[in-house]
Amino acid sequence: MRKIVYLLLTAIILGGSYYLYTKFYGAKTTTTKSSTVTVSSGSIRNVVKVTGKVYPVQESNLTFTKQGTITAIYKKVWDAVKAGELVAELDAKTTKLDYSNAKISLSNAQNNLNKLLGGSSETSKIRASNTLSESEGKLELLQKQYESLIKQQENGIVTSEANIKSLEEKLALTKSDLTYTEQNISTNTNTNNIERDVANAYSLIESSYQLINPSLKTLRETLLLDSQATSTYGAIGENNPSLKLQLEKLYNKVIEEEKDVQKTMTEVRWQTSSLTSILVGLTELRTTISDLSALTALSISVLRESRTGIDLPSDFLDKKIATMETLNSSVSSKYSNINSTLASLKNYGNDSIQDLANKNSIASKKSSVTNAENELAKARIALEETKKTNESNLLSAKQNIETQKNAIRLNSASYRDTVTSSSTDLISARNSVQSAQISLQKAELALKDYQIYSTFDGVIRDIPWVVWDTVTSSSSSSAENISITNSGGYEIRVSLDQVDIVKIKPGMNARISLDAYANSTFTGTVSSVSPTPVESSSVVSYTAKILMPAIDREVYSNMSATVQIVVAEKNDVLIIPSKAIKSEKGKSYVQVIDGTNPNAASIQTEVTLGLTDDASIEVLSGLTLGQKLKIQSTTSSGTATKTSTSWFGWGMWAPPM
Repeated sequence: MRKIVYLLLTAIILGGSYYLYTKFYGAKTTTTKSSTVTVSSGSIRNVVKVTGKVYPVQESNLTFTKQGTITAIYKKVWDAVKAGELVAELDAKTTKLDYSNAKISLSNAQNNLNKLLGGSSETSKIRASNTLSESEGKLELLQKQYESLIKQQENGIVTSEANIKSLEEKLALTKSDLTYTEQNISTNTNTNNIERDVANAYSLIESSYQLINPSLKTLRETLLLDSQATSTYGAIGENNPSLKLQLEKLYNKVIEEEKDVQKTMTEVRWQTSSLTSILVGLTELRTTISDLSALTALSISVLRESRTGIDLPSDFLDKKIATMETLNSSVSSKYSNINSTLASLKNYGNDSIQDLANKNSIASKKSSVTNAENELAKARIALEETKKTNESNLLSAKQNIETQKNAIRLNSASYRDTVTSSSTDLISARNSVQSAQISLQKAELALKDYQIYSTFDGVIRDIPWVVWDTVTSSSSSSAENISITNSGGYEIRVSLDQVDIVKIKPGMNARISLDAYANSTFTGTVSSVSPTPVESSSVVSYTAKILMPAIDREVYSNMSATVQIVVAEKNDVLIIPSKAIKSEKGKSYVQVIDGTNPNAASIQTEVTLGLTDDASIEVLSGLTLGQKLKIQSTTSSGTATKTSTSWFGWGMWAPPM
């Protein structure tokens, strides 16, 4: 019976234990979920993210090297300063006195040296040495000039001889051309007559042209045409105004014709042997001479009309009439000569004109031969004169060289005489000057210990003192400084581990976030990567510097910054989430599905991968834009929790999981 009780009790205990275990320790369950993603196009960037501190590119903390009381501060905070500019100074009366005394001592020592140099043998030695050096330099220059002169003369002779040879060849060609022309051009009996008549016609053109202007001048002076406002001019011809008006119009016409004749004369003078040009010139002159003849005749009529009814002296009018009659006779004679000459020239035919051209061609070629002979003769004479001039110049240059050699001998002897003397006082004076210069330098350095100068161009960021403050020693740990920065840019110093340092190269772009401006991002560039390791607590790191240009914000030294250095970047590439990739035996796969149902059947597809960041990865091959991929994620739930609940109040703990 007792055994049965024990068995029942054991069964109850086991059953209760099972009940409590299943109640308080549920079974673990695993859930798998599926989702889809689309192959898209975008940018991917591989960055190294580090933190560091910001420092101005140029920053200097300056303080006094001596203790004392500040007597002057020449700048204020945010003032600009130049390199070497005095910013502040301490009370340094004694040091300033020492500096002033050192300057005076140097000045006295220099004056003493100058006095000794003014009359010492050392001065004479220097002067003698300089004179000798100048003489030797001048000799060297003269010798170079002599050599250059020889080359110039040789080149000049060669050029002149080449020119003579060219002129000889030119003369031979012109003679040959003349001979050929004389042998191949025939003339007839009319040529001489044409030459004579053309020459006479050209002479007639010149004399006719020369007659026009003086005749007009005589008309102006006789009829007072240049002073029409006078009473005498008004009286002449007043009894026949229409005749006088006709005279004035004809006079103005001849004036205009004279201008046209001037242009024609230019062409005629260029073509003195051209029969056509001669004919044109004579024809135009005949018109002008004809009008001039009519003008003189009309003048005589106006003057004669003025004899009656006008209060003018008879002898006055008689002289003017006689002048006009003489002029009219001369002009009429010239007009007659022009007419007869034109008639004579027009009788010649075209053949005769050609004969004249041929004759002129021969004459021109003879003239060319003469000119060539003259040029050749001049060139030969010039060559001989050049040779004579060259000989004279060379002789003069040689004489200058010999004269300078004699001067060098004299200067050398003078220098040797001067070198034999020396001055102990001069050596002592030089030493005194050097000693005074050293004392002045020391005094200047001592004075700078009481002064602060800017070390570069920049801006005052902090001045911790005011005038009459007392400054303690710079060796003290609490020493204060004047802060000067150059706001041209900032430098962020970061530490990189062994894995990242090999990825970073100078010139890489960086994105910078400053803790002080959390909502802003700035750009920068890696300026340097130090290969020198820094070891701390058995951890090795390397320092890189990122240069950030100046920004429109206040940036202070030692501010914190987060930097993302762009190691690699690609744009417009195929990208998918990194979680879509499954790797197996060194290869990468994705699950490709059709449609948008994440539970649809998928095809495992191998892909080639490229650049990756924390979330996405570049696909080089295996997928196309817009394809759908299945992503499966697994989660666990129902994990039992250890509890201290007792069975039936007996204080027994539940069994462990």
